Amino acid sequence: MARARLTRSELKSQDEITSTIQTFGEQVVARKKEIMTWGGVVLVLLVIFYGWRAYAAGRTAEAQRQLGTVITAYRDTTKPDTERFERTISEAQKTMGAYPSSSAGSMAQYFLALAQDGLGDKANAVKNLEEVIGRGDVATKPVAQFALAGMYKASGEYDKAIDILKQLDSSGEYSKSIVAYELGATAEAGGRPDQAQTFYSKVITDSPDSPFRADAESALKRMGLPIPTPPPTPVPGADPAAK
Repeated sequence: MARARLTRSELKSQDEITSTIQTFGEQVVARKKEIMTWGGVVLVLLVIFYGWRAYAAGRTAEAQRQLGTVITAYRDTTKPDTERFERTISEAQKTMGAYPSSSAGSMAQYFLALAQDGLGDKANAVKNLEEVIGRGDVATKPVAQFALAGMYKASGEYDKAIDILKQLDSSGEYSKSIVAYELGATAEAGGRPDQAQTFYSKVITDSPDSPFRADAESALKRMGLPIPTPPPTPVPGADPAAK
């Protein structure tokens, strides 16, 4: 059975995932532009070196192209959920098979897990996300952690979800405001109003410009709790030490 449509907070979180994917692509381009300046290399070594760079660049471009088909399949909401998730799984498996040790392969495995979760296959979804996290790829580990926490939250395993989100918060590798909001939402869903208040308030006080601030304030109102006042916005050019 396919999952229900994404909630407002999940849609906002997906924007962060998309931004991470874009950053991932930019990092790949940056690495391709690096210039090696080794000197004193004989001609044959130069030929080998540049020949390898051409091969590696070609594989990187192809890996990105293949990953693009995975992302396109997952985001194709014109198709029924079952069809788009099955297509995502198929394309992700192709990418993982062709580029098993690359960042593209890791990101494909992340989307594979999302599609499996969408089809109700939580066991394999969790397994694949744990593998992505275990690989430690800087582009995919944090989004995989966030997704895994969401799966645990959806199944009522609040302790597991909170533990993962706290790890993500400590690492600083993901949006602080989104993690704080999800910590609040998970704590609230798990019947822990004191923790929920702490995390919702953190969104407001630590990230007053966050798109999640309004949601955090609404949550506190719903729970009958006070809304904290965020610190004043610094005036550009003002001396913070001035009274």
